[in-house]
Amino acid sequence: MAFLSRCTVVFLVAWSGAAFGVTPAPLPTGAGQPLLTRAAGGGAPAHGLAAGIAAAPSPRFPVMLSPPDAIRQTCAQSCSVWDRLDLAMNRAAAWLSAFPTDELRFDAAVMLHHIRDTVDSDALTRAFDRARAVAEKDSDHPQRAFWNPAATAPAEHTAGWVVPTEPGRRVNVNRPLTEALHCRKNGWRPETTVYVCGPMRDNGGYETTHALWAIDIAFRRGCVDKATYERCVRAMHEELRAAQPAPFSPQATLDIDLYGERLLQNVMTGFADPVMNAWAATLMDLQQPDGSWGVATEGEPPYWRYHATAIGTWALAEWYRRMLASPALRPQ
Repeated sequence: MAFLSRCTVVFLVAWSGAAFGVTPAPLPTGAGQPLLTRAAGGGAPAHGLAAGIAAAPSPRFPVMLSPPDAIRQTCAQSCSVWDRLDLAMNRAAAWLSAFPTDELRFDAAVMLHHIRDTVDSDALTRAFDRARAVAEKDSDHPQRAFWNPAATAPAEHTAGWVVPTEPGRRVNVNRPLTEALHCRKNGWRPETTVYVCGPMRDNGGYETTHALWAIDIAFRRGCVDKATYERCVRAMHEELRAAQPAPFSPQATLDIDLYGERLLQNVMTGFADPVMNAWAATLMDLQQPDGSWGVATEGEPPYWRYHATAIGTWALAEWYRRMLASPALRPQ
């Protein structure tokens, strides 16, 4: 299958050598506090993120960003938290939509699809259309199912990989993600649950962020029971929380990328700690004047900055969605 040889790892640095041989924290035995509910939408349409907050808890998704000129004028006078977020996401969208097409990779379409599930704009639509055109060239890639529900894959290509049993050994992070994505039709194995909730984790790094994403996808598709899901997710929430640096002084673009992934996966899966607001504020503070996220480093692949910018935008979109459903947690 072409996917197996051509697939780009969804998040580029998940296979750093430092991730190996790390013993993850044990799963907690306590029930913990309830996980937060993600806003489902379905109400009135909203134009502008501040208007979405006014229509909370259930504006119609996606909430449209304000027109770029309008939000710049608003923030030149008085900029609320939501106006600032609107401006940041507008700037990121413009940067993403202008990135060279020949340097895009498959996972650009995955990230932009998820961003546009919550917020959208003309620039984000352009960025996604360009990224999807690149991704669709890999016509049998099973992760096309993220944006194309009709895309299918044989069970042997989604749930036929061998789950590692040797200590310290891991597989490509796409294996459990793809199994989760197609689990309604092709199944989700008990040993995959054991793997993503335990040996896959790497003390708050990229392996853990992807493990959390995989178990969440499987749960939302009805392939993992609630008790198992919540026990696993709470453990990873705390692991990612403990790994998030404070204060944060990134030395490289991938430092920002991982910071954004920790925020993204925690808020998307019901993390209930108000510290998420500080993480979101830090992320906005790190945005560059051109709208991107990154640290200028000699020899760095340009796509790393694209990835960090898409992750930062997606993380802030999910944080915004979390705030819509959780008024008590909103920053003042």
